Amino acid sequence: MGTSINNPINKCRKTISIFTILLLFLSMVLIIFPLKVPDVGADSIYFQKDNFEAYFRSKQAGNLDWDPITRLSITPTNTTDTQIASNQNYDPDYIMAVFKDELTGDYDIYFRKSFDGGISWTERAMGIDTDYDVSPIRDGISMAIDTKGNAHLAWHRGLFGSGDTTGLYYSRYNGSEWINPITIAEMPGPTNVWIGLPTIIVGTNDTLHLSYGLDQPGNDNGAMMYTRSLDGGLSWSAPVDINDFSWMDVGHKAGLCADSKGNVFIAFGPDWHSPEYLGETYFRRSQDNGATWGNQTTITKGEFSEGHVSLLCNDSGGLYLVYKGTRQGAAQDSGMKEILYKYSLDYGNSWIPDEGGIYIETTADRYCNVYSALGEADIIHIVFDNITTSGVHEGYYIRINRFGDIIEPKTIITPDDSLHSYVRSLSAYGDRVFVGFDNWVISPRPLNLYIKTDGVNILLNWTQTGTTGLAYYLIYRATSQTGFDFSSFWVNTSYHDDNGTIPLRTTWNDTNAASENAPQEYYYTIRTVYENGDIGPTSRTVGKWTATFSPGVSTSALPLEPLQSIWTDNFTENTKADYIKYMDPVTHRWQQHSLGDGNNNNTKMTLGEGYEIKFSNNANYTFCGLPAAMIFYNDDSGFLGFDPESNARNLTAVVEVNGDVNLTWDEPACMDIGDIYNVYYSNKRDGFFGIPGYDYFSLGTVAFKNHNISHKKAQADDPGARLYYMVVPYNSSGIQGSSTYSIGIWTEEYSCGYDTIGIPLKLENNYTADWYCDNIPDCVGINYFNSSKQRWYWHSTIMPEGAFDTVLEMTKGYQISTSDITRFIFIGI
Repeated sequence: MGTSINNPINKCRKTISIFTILLLFLSMVLIIFPLKVPDVGADSIYFQKDNFEAYFRSKQAGNLDWDPITRLSITPTNTTDTQIASNQNYDPDYIMAVFKDELTGDYDIYFRKSFDGGISWTERAMGIDTDYDVSPIRDGISMAIDTKGNAHLAWHRGLFGSGDTTGLYYSRYNGSEWINPITIAEMPGPTNVWIGLPTIIVGTNDTLHLSYGLDQPGNDNGAMMYTRSLDGGLSWSAPVDINDFSWMDVGHKAGLCADSKGNVFIAFGPDWHSPEYLGETYFRRSQDNGATWGNQTTITKGEFSEGHVSLLCNDSGGLYLVYKGTRQGAAQDSGMKEILYKYSLDYGNSWIPDEGGIYIETTADRYCNVYSALGEADIIHIVFDNITTSGVHEGYYIRINRFGDIIEPKTIITPDDSLHSYVRSLSAYGDRVFVGFDNWVISPRPLNLYIKTDGVNILLNWTQTGTTGLAYYLIYRATSQTGFDFSSFWVNTSYHDDNGTIPLRTTWNDTNAASENAPQEYYYTIRTVYENGDIGPTSRTVGKWTATFSPGVSTSALPLEPLQSIWTDNFTENTKADYIKYMDPVTHRWQQHSLGDGNNNNTKMTLGEGYEIKFSNNANYTFCGLPAAMIFYNDDSGFLGFDPESNARNLTAVVEVNGDVNLTWDEPACMDIGDIYNVYYSNKRDGFFGIPGYDYFSLGTVAFKNHNISHKKAQADDPGARLYYMVVPYNSSGIQGSSTYSIGIWTEEYSCGYDTIGIPLKLENNYTADWYCDNIPDCVGINYFNSSKQRWYWHSTIMPEGAFDTVLEMTKGYQISTSDITRFIFIGI
């Protein structure tokens, strides 16, 4: 627990902080490149995932209904880039799936096979030697299957500017083993040159064609490289740059296809330096199986192309291009993209339409991926991901004919579960369609734990992700935020009691917990027990705080962050208070909302502010919501990490004058050489139980024996700053231990003149009005209400200590007077 501190800050100015802008930027970037957030768990149990996993789905082309979704990976770590490949000329029922996973601490390639069209799959196995670590960036691998059933895989390694070797590599799977990786291109680090985004296909006589990008960021002088193999991948031609133009920004894979007559076609881009400053897609054709290439042409003239292209061909000169871009004007300015289509019937000599494209989807998200595949009768299957109205990405499918007419409208094909999904690959032949996608998996610990009052009772309810192997729930209750004893549960839902025996129930009624005779505070968290005896990690924590009010005037402040907004009319109606007063931030005068006033002077009650209330009779009111302290506890991993009985090893925080946050914690006894700590921060009290890179962020990794870290430029001193921190230990095998309780940092701003004050966090020490007067810059004095005297008392900075002095409590509201706009930082739980 931290200490409430003074931070002498310069006078406040209402500006947007660099930190806020950075968070907005990260929230967009992390959609493309999710943060690595390791978790633990058994390969056979669905819990503690919190990452992407590999999924597969298929359908018959003429059937509107898709087959059930198959999850290909069940691992404790992040899995991405799910690639699906097939070849009907070998075996129409044989499918190969590969995906990247970081089980060893680095991304390696794993694979599974199906011999029955995707109904059943072999066990997961590692495909590529771990010495050839794979880059975590998406679109980093590509796979194709030839007519003999060999799988051909290309992948890139390393990131520009990382100091590591960057390169592109190839390996072949012959049905029983992978050959040793072959280096296609490599550049030892450190280097700023970037190699990646491979596309590999099988052409005439099983010739392998491979394209990839080579770029030096910032110079826009990227190259589109091409190489081929005539002997099934055992040897490769020297890579050549087939981009004839001097400017190109390599940002996406090329579209590559080949017919049975020795023609090879490629489309790539974009060129950002056209006269109109539009991205453009380029096209080239080889008529001799990739030995030489014809002239380069521009095929997305007059249109902004993102360069994310998919190119298909038949054996009679038909070419079909699906790409992402925007028309010029408002759509481009708004950041929205579109899925477009155009085609050629003469081997790419002319395109229909000549300029622009046919719009397949007009409101695609700017970060969407798009893939296409050719089915029978030149039917074109298209998959792409797009953001939904709820703010998450889902995968969609559309079917069109060669002229761009939609013959099957857009449908969602990924789990519509409010979790992100990204399509990564598409394969089709005949009337079959196979899709590989990455889907976000939140561990099926109890989710969305919610608390509300039901008369004098407390009602808990929650939701559960996944149902495989669940047996019952354990509910824990404590009388303080950090008081949970995980060695002793409060309720086991498999036992009979007043709530009934419903082991997999998702509600619980804590009888009389909201009565005025109940303890002031209760806190709850829930865990799942599985049929094999494993116990999952905790849900988030919710709390209740019952306050009793005597007749007359008193003051109040919210002790918990409400899960739903509390309005003054809601408070007066539920408590039958005569009135509630709040400080108007403009006039600096009290505004009164009386019982029965409806919307007259109605306002949201805000955590961190103080209110005056008046009752004619005794009343009690139970505040429900989120406490500042959260914990992720799990005792099934064999690595306990922090011990909650020791207050989770005392995480403390100090804020420097420049807004940096310094964190320190005690070393748990189980830590040893090779173990590490991961430190996370969030802007929400329960953000640690959300999506990494969106709800919470990785602050960094700290080695054993170095149990402190500084969050540089955290801007904790900004007006309205809300920061929460949690430390999680990992042993040398990557097993996650239980976290510390989170700690919160609030920066409250007070207007010049009069304002209200409430304690927003539970502080380690309670301080008197005199202490706050001395430590809040520019404070003139603090008013507090004396319930026994039924009047306000004033303590000013010029009064001696103890004169009209009182301890400021979390549930009470106060009035502050300042000589200028000022701020104060609270640290606590």
